[in-house]
Amino acid sequence: MRAVFPTLPMGPRACDARGMGKVVVLILGLALVSFVVKTALDKTSSPGQTHSAPRRQLDQVRNKAHDLGRQQQDAVDKAEVQADLK
Repeated sequence: MRAVFPTLPMGPRACDARGMGKVVVLILGLALVSFVVKTALDKTSSPGQTHSAPRRQLDQVRNKAHDLGRQQQDAVDKAEVQADLK
């Protein structure tokens, strides 16, 4: 029968315990490697709890620019109200 239909499967093969063990070890190894890489990248990419001096300085400049913009808008609004009263 096999000679007539060479493409028919012979039936389910028995599970090879050694082959499955290798696959499990490979998957666990890849998971471990990916975890280590992810942890290493998370530590390098995230800023620490304390900001560096340049970062603090930049934040201060941004805050000051925001305050100046608000003060200028208040001055414009005050000038507009005074112009409307005249």
